[in-house]
Amino acid sequence: MEKLEEGRVWYLAFGSNMNYSALTVMRQVKPRRAFAVTVPDYVLSFDIRGLAYMEPCWASIIKLKKHGEKSIDSKRGKKMVEGGEEVEKEMSLKGREEDVDKEADRRDVWSRCCPGLPYSGAIPPQLCGVVYDISEDDYRKIVVTEAGFAYDNLSCAYSTIEVDCITIKSSEMHTSTVENQLEGELLCSSKSQNFSEPQKMRARTLMALPRSTSPNLWPNYRYMNLIRNGAKRNNLPLSYQNHLESLCFYETLTWRKFILGFIYIVPFIIVWMLMKLFILPWGKRMGRQPYFVAKIFDAMMRTNQWGEAHLNGFIGSGWRTDDGQPRNTKEKRKKL
Repeated sequence: MEKLEEGRVWYLAFGSNMNYSALTVMRQVKPRRAFAVTVPDYVLSFDIRGLAYMEPCWASIIKLKKHGEKSIDSKRGKKMVEGGEEVEKEMSLKGREEDVDKEADRRDVWSRCCPGLPYSGAIPPQLCGVVYDISEDDYRKIVVTEAGFAYDNLSCAYSTIEVDCITIKSSEMHTSTVENQLEGELLCSSKSQNFSEPQKMRARTLMALPRSTSPNLWPNYRYMNLIRNGAKRNNLPLSYQNHLESLCFYETLTWRKFILGFIYIVPFIIVWMLMKLFILPWGKRMGRQPYFVAKIFDAMMRTNQWGEAHLNGFIGSGWRTDDGQPRNTKEKRKKL
């Protein structure tokens, strides 16, 4: 791929930012070009802790290590494996890395990447996403609005990394009829990716710090649907779209959980809205949120997790659907 002009960068979107409206309306980012890509050695995960009982988790990525490969910038840390047991593990300061030749790590990857699906022993599909050509200023907007604090002593942050991406062949793209296309919407298509050979590019993206993640978290339907629609509208491979459709999402199925969960989450919503209105604009001007803002956000998330741990036994889990009937589609059924 040709070199970008000065002041512009390749940005890899793999979650809700694949959805054009989320990127342009919510983040106010205006990309020039977009390409559908695969990212070797990475998989999509849903393991960033969000707000229990409302938005249980957000998407990140995990790097799959080959057997015996050494982590870069690593340290010893603790990781939760199946059954809740804590084990010592070498963890990257930049993000999660897993040695998938080890059974415990394969199970851990599955619990983070395949919400609601029974473990099959397989490795989740290779990460697919959309690479956008954006300005440095727009990239800073993304970092700020995505809580890219990157303060190492906090547990609620992304860090910026660079990954190698390969454009998807036009023949491998699943062309679909796009309904209700937005005016000026920039979409990946087999026509725009009609390269004689796959193109390689190095793109920036955001990856969760290990301390901000947990296994067995389920995204809510709104968030999952943003990702599914982004994959569909950008014509990502059908196999990848089918994988996203198979994943389960969080639901509230009883009146007690709905009412008490809502009452519990209201104070956190109020704090978040006040931060968004009066404090977060500072970060947009600075290119990074001030430490005290990140500290407030971190304290809010920790308090939310503490509260969920105490409410769990009374109204059910705030991180996943706990009725024994995981759902991966929004089929009609009697709720509440």
